[in-house]
Amino acid sequence: MRNRLALIPPLFLPHGEGKKSKKCIQVPLLWGEGFRVRAGKRAKVLMVLGLFLLAGCGVRVVVEEPIPPTPTLPEIPNSAYPDWGITRIQAAPRLTFTDPDNAHAELFMQPDQPDIYLLQYRTAQLSVDYDAIWYAALRSSAQLRLNVYVRYAPDAAWELYDQTESNLITQTVPFNTEESTVVGLYREDITQFEVRAEVSAVMYSADGQISNQVSANEFRVYILDDVGDITVDSAALTPVFGDPDPAVLLLDWRAWDGGPCGLADSMQDDPAHETLVAACDAANNDDPWGAVSALVEAAQQTENQDLLANLASIVGLLTAALGDLASAAEAFENGVAVNLALNHPWELTVSLHNLASVWLTLEDERAYAVLQQVDDLHDQFYDEAGNNLMQANLSRVFSDQGQLEDVRGFFEENDLPQLGIIEAWLEELQND
Repeated sequence: MRNRLALIPPLFLPHGEGKKSKKCIQVPLLWGEGFRVRAGKRAKVLMVLGLFLLAGCGVRVVVEEPIPPTPTLPEIPNSAYPDWGITRIQAAPRLTFTDPDNAHAELFMQPDQPDIYLLQYRTAQLSVDYDAIWYAALRSSAQLRLNVYVRYAPDAAWELYDQTESNLITQTVPFNTEESTVVGLYREDITQFEVRAEVSAVMYSADGQISNQVSANEFRVYILDDVGDITVDSAALTPVFGDPDPAVLLLDWRAWDGGPCGLADSMQDDPAHETLVAACDAANNDDPWGAVSALVEAAQQTENQDLLANLASIVGLLTAALGDLASAAEAFENGVAVNLALNHPWELTVSLHNLASVWLTLEDERAYAVLQQVDDLHDQFYDEAGNNLMQANLSRVFSDQGQLEDVRGFFEENDLPQLGIIEAWLEELQND
């Protein structure tokens, strides 16, 4: 098979309010020579994902002297609303004062923050959860700051978005306080931007000494369309191909969406239509590898982004069911990239779930960052089925028998075949 490159048309990224930049990002999907499939045999299917996102070099912003607090805070929704948004802890500082000349601070930054997928009208609360304790040194104090900077282009200067500070002092010793200081990120327009969350602690010893620590996290925030409540569809959740394997964590089969035959029916005017028909025929004739081969070929023939997203999901589910988890992970990575570019937040969540499930099964540590993103999205819209699939997987990974028994009821109530997998997991946990 000739190596070809299917490029999603450029996604234009806003670089400021009310305008679009002429600079663009292309998300390449590589469906190339690695996809050689031998009919009738279990074959290794290799997929290469290329995803080039705008990313800038970190710029260290050093706090030399106190910055006055912002006079007004940006308006944010009421956090009592059940899907108000998410919280990301940036640091968990511990401040200790043991005697007049000994004040010590450890910022305990939470590094490697995954990108945030934030729905419209939601807030991302960036939190610093601190613990300060005075054993002595009554006149010692501290000032803890969280400065949040944003920029809309990798070569742009960081702009202060908002800041908060806590002045820590006590009138008695010993004394302990545990609190949080928070900055809320809130945008209503569909956009993306980089964030630098900078945490600093200034320690004032009773004898007049001053020490300062500064560190920062950087990540990207994507503002996506809002999502309504997702209803439970038992038929869509039922695995279409293969028998559920207790060794593989639960996948979300809602991404199947009719499979190859559904695509052949709905894409009759697409250049890839004949190849989709061939994929449908192969699937109906118990030739799953032939279906995979045809679906990969269809991805090389189409420029339809929605079709590319569906192809990535279906190839991922097929190859996972066939036991080729490495190729399934590559396919789901493609699905994440395309659905993010298309601004399809629910489909993005499903792709992230399936990617995390495969990576967890493969014991790939990248899964934990993806799980954070899935959890963030589940906090922003109601999807009972998706949440139960994730909770079941986490219960299995962390051997949480009680939680697994709790989610078992959902699969039993909806008469889902995944119930057999959960019962097998429970039996294994009970025998350990």
